Amino acid sequence: MAEPKPDAAAQAENWPAQSVDSDAQAARGTPHWVILLGLWGAVATMVLLALVAAPDERGFGTHEQLGLAPCRLMQWSGVPCPGCGVTTALTLAVQGHPSQAFFVQPFGLLCAFGLPFLALWAIRVHRRGADLYEVISRQRACWVKSILVLMGAAWIYKLVVTFL
Repeated sequence: MAEPKPDAAAQAENWPAQSVDSDAQAARGTPHWVILLGLWGAVATMVLLALVAAPDERGFGTHEQLGLAPCRLMQWSGVPCPGCGVTTALTLAVQGHPSQAFFVQPFGLLCAFGLPFLALWAIRVHRRGADLYEVISRQRACWVKSILVLMGAAWIYKLVVTFL
């Protein structure tokens, strides 16, 4: 026999609902918290970047405003590294210029849109009581390959735009 469903008032009293017991939640390790806080830290950094940084007109180098060193590969060879332009593109995207961000570095635009969604997904996994590290570890190869392929494609694009 099926259990009766609680009414809306009863559900509201029990909000937020937990789908796993507190023992499972207590078993979450340090890597879970590092991932959760790291994703939200990345989102906060993007917002801060939008407030304090001006996108570098060269299409790379915005990170230098934050006290970071310039790209050594670019300095030594004139060839942008795979990360060249990501900070500039993030800044442009968060400041409301997605087409310019794409032109500068597509991977940076992807990060600008993807990180908030990943952070919200992480909250969802966390609230359900699962361990983020375990969830991600089950598909680690897929995550790594996807990021490398996307970053590689964006780097090829950056090279083509830079030298054509």
